[in-house]
Amino acid sequence: MRKEDLRHTLAHWPELDELTSRLYGVYPNLTPGFHRFELDENISVTLIFNEVISALSDLAPTLATELWEYQSWNVDAWFLDGFAPAQNPEMWNERLFPLINRLSAPNATAATFTSAGIVKR
Repeated sequence: MRKEDLRHTLAHWPELDELTSRLYGVYPNLTPGFHRFELDENISVTLIFNEVISALSDLAPTLATELWEYQSWNVDAWFLDGFAPAQNPEMWNERLFPLINRLSAPNATAATFTSAGIVKR
């Protein structure tokens, strides 16, 4: 999401103006890679601008057995921006969902624009 789009989207929640201002101040350009910053002592944000399978492989040596043992990521919220599975089959494949599950904290949330059955299930 571009900074301008972020500002427009978050304007719908004026009760978050203080955090929105902090986020907008540190929000990175859309440069591929991991971008991590703290909004306050309780909120840290990691944005990953990359192809999802490539990004998740950066979290562990491989996407195979080693990732199942990888314990240091506890993602609270996911936003997956990958269009529809028909348009981006490299992202929305059966390997993705177990990886997300394994890297998620208990009660993690996920959001995406796609409503395809494979993603909803």
